[in-house]
Amino acid sequence: MTTSPFSPPAASRTSPRRVTLASVAALAFALIATPAQPAHADASDTQRRATSQTLYNEAVAEMERGDIASACPKLEEVVRLEPSGLGAKITLARCYEKSGRLASAWAMYAATEEGGLREKRADRWRPARQRKEALEPKLARLTLNVDDAVKDLPGLTIERDGIPVGSGQWAVAVPVDRGKHVIRATATGKEPWERTIEIKEDGERAELRVDALRDAPESPADKPAPPPTPTPTTP
Repeated sequence: MTTSPFSPPAASRTSPRRVTLASVAALAFALIATPAQPAHADASDTQRRATSQTLYNEAVAEMERGDIASACPKLEEVVRLEPSGLGAKITLARCYEKSGRLASAWAMYAATEEGGLREKRADRWRPARQRKEALEPKLARLTLNVDDAVKDLPGLTIERDGIPVGSGQWAVAVPVDRGKHVIRATATGKEPWERTIEIKEDGERAELRVDALRDAPESPADKPAPPPTPTPTTP
């Protein structure tokens, strides 16, 4: 019999049988549910919950088969559909960890811990905190240093992998996953500045400086119109 992930987890009991990832994850996903819905819950909510259940089941089965690359995107969609679901978040964190994306896993464990503390679920925030603290020394970190001349440019925007990096993150060693990261800076009247940096190992410390942005070439539309040619007069 299949247990609904929207039902409260059964009371824990000791069993000599091996606990599989599927059984652990199924229990975790039980926390994805919102409180019991009234009978008049609309069809869109029912469809959302059914979709979440299906995606979660498929993701857990793929994790058991070792198909992590396929499982993680499904779990990301479940978390998007069920943003308060602690079970989905901690399972996604495990998926990230298995795929070697330690910074992403660390962040998702932190989100699970925060939600578990808010909901007073010690069975969620304690294991999430333990995994978060265990991963922290292994995290690769990237520091973006921004030249003073760049900081004051009008319209300055800096992004890492398409995500804005606000000034509060500058000169801070921020956790990042292994792999290539694209840093892009744009400003009014300047050519886009772009660099790619590769983080090759867990625990690596890397720095990248955002230096001078070159002036953008003046477009014809920006050039002032030439003065009108005077019309010759007839004597």
